[in-house]
Amino acid sequence: RLDTTLGPWVSAWRVVYGVRPGIDSFVLIAGLLRAGASVIAVDPGVGPDLFHRRMQLAKPSWVVAESIFFAAGAPGPVRWGFGQAGLALPDVGAFGTSFVHVGPRLPGVPANSVPQAELLETEPVEEALPRLSPERVVLTIFTSGTTSDPKGVEHTAKSLGTGSNLIAELMALRNDDVVYSTQTHQMLSALLAGARCVIPPLRPDPRRFVADVERLGVTH
Repeated sequence: RLDTTLGPWVSAWRVVYGVRPGIDSFVLIAGLLRAGASVIAVDPGVGPDLFHRRMQLAKPSWVVAESIFFAAGAPGPVRWGFGQAGLALPDVGAFGTSFVHVGPRLPGVPANSVPQAELLETEPVEEALPRLSPERVVLTIFTSGTTSDPKGVEHTAKSLGTGSNLIAELMALRNDDVVYSTQTHQMLSALLAGARCVIPPLRPDPRRFVADVERLGVTH
């Protein structure tokens, strides 16, 4: 119920988003978009310097991220462990003033962060949300390869919907199709077309893939 729980607050704010593909990720981003937030998709793996430059452009008020991303960038044992492995992640908790975390409250998760589980336990609210303006910027994705001068591609509600419809047409999706993908734009297109989505694990497993295709009747 992220849409109705946070709707009055997030609709006017930029929300930095760092949750890996999965059910939690799709529920959160769908709720944020429906609430009218402007979502900035970021990759913490780009390194602290580039991440910091991107955040200077984004100027977020909300950060929605996995607990491990918060913990890996904040001073503490988790960041130390990542450092020993040669990985440096940015302190995502240093940006924004309000937070939502996915997963357990690890050391480094901001004290005022709201757990995703708490949002999902909220009682449904019957009040209808206002219709999204087609020209409202709902999603910003930073392009790859821009280091010293980061650039973000902005999608409006209209362009995102048009793109999703285009993907559905190119894939010839029907409501009895089953789409196997970790790509949010493909999942969104499939759901809008009435198809079913299967989100596989991030680490490829050929045996799991073959079994899923056969068991679930995957068509795409």
